[in-house]
Amino acid sequence: MKKFRISPYIVIMLCFLAPILIGAGLLCLPVSHQAGKTLSFVDALFLSTSSICVTGLSVVDVGTTLSIFGQAVMAVLIEIGGVSILTIACFFILFVQKKLAYSTQTIMQEMLNRDTMTDIKSLIRKIIIFSFVVQFIGAVINSIVFLLHYDDAGFAIRAAVFHTVSAYNNAGFDVLGTGDNLVTVTRELSPVLNAVFKINTMLLIVIGGIGVIFLDDLWKKKSWKKLSISSKIVFIVTGGIVLGGGLLLKLFYFIDGQNVPLIECFFLVVSSRTAGFDNVGLYENTPGTVQALLIFTMYVGASPASTGGGIKTTTFFVVLAVIFAFIRGKRPSFSYKSISQQTILKAFVLIIFSIFYILVAVIAISGVEGENAIVSDIVFEVVSAFSTTGLSLGITPHLAAASKLILCFTMYVGRVGILTFLSAMNKSWIFSKSEDDVRYVEENIVVG
Repeated sequence: MKKFRISPYIVIMLCFLAPILIGAGLLCLPVSHQAGKTLSFVDALFLSTSSICVTGLSVVDVGTTLSIFGQAVMAVLIEIGGVSILTIACFFILFVQKKLAYSTQTIMQEMLNRDTMTDIKSLIRKIIIFSFVVQFIGAVINSIVFLLHYDDAGFAIRAAVFHTVSAYNNAGFDVLGTGDNLVTVTRELSPVLNAVFKINTMLLIVIGGIGVIFLDDLWKKKSWKKLSISSKIVFIVTGGIVLGGGLLLKLFYFIDGQNVPLIECFFLVVSSRTAGFDNVGLYENTPGTVQALLIFTMYVGASPASTGGGIKTTTFFVVLAVIFAFIRGKRPSFSYKSISQQTILKAFVLIIFSIFYILVAVIAISGVEGENAIVSDIVFEVVSAFSTTGLSLGITPHLAAASKLILCFTMYVGRVGILTFLSAMNKSWIFSKSEDDVRYVEENIVVG
């Protein structure tokens, strides 16, 4: 008799779906709203999905719509979505029992993108401890900045803690109540406080977006030559996008006649890699070149097994390596190592399916919105949702309920990951015994 098994990919998807539904229910409660404010179930579901998927897209101003309880619910959802409820649960199981079941380790192996189960338990402990230590330090720095800027000490500390959780987990929500994310606070803070606030936020975003796995590798090896191939790629691509993207943004704004400070350009490009904080007012006069660059940085996103989304830095690098290798007529390689065919296949499946999904979502929302649809704005919003970034041109609150639900599903798919979503359909996980793999004779097909 065949033994039934549940795919770890389905477990991962359910572990994101369950908190979304619970969060939506909590955000619908009157206690979650400020006096005179209400939230429909669709809007509550959107906020909960955006929080768990650490996206940051919002249909309301969180600071003026949700009560302190509602904001606390969102902060917990963001933490669960960023660090992962599975990782948190496993940490407490290890704390009590000192061991994990084999099935649990299998699920965590898939979730953390590990090839083996080696050091899974140790890695879980490091992720939890490192995450909360970094966020504590970040919250202290943000609290000092906000206490020096705001008269209400209670509000300053609450806003600082919420912003820290949002930044480290690459969520992009704020509770400042200005309705324009970080635009107003950017203009009101003194130059020194603004610099401290922005640098601290950028560090939180980058650290969360790189992930504990690669930072741990750097800490252990302490040498570029000894780093794993994946770690080298993550650091190279991250540094290249941040540095090159910041300088390009400055250039594009300069050509458009806008004098945006360099620190704000670097902040925006760092934020666009799945964090989603808006410090310049993208809903205002944003050049098309800036929008196009931000769509690219959002699409690439952060690194594997991090708090960020997107197709990931390693995927982008592998595709580039394959293209350049094809031009040179050689096998794709990096750092004297050949890139495996399985890695290449996964990268191209991810790229092709993600582009296909984004295209379908854009068409669907355009159809729902009808004559009100501005395709370029919808593309920006869909890529932002898919990459779990949260940057917006301001159209999300005005979309129809059906369009919001499409964005909800887009955020969900983007957070659990395309490969996880597709692998959940693999029937070989359903039963322990499957049919033998059949190999066919290879045949060349005319392409191009």
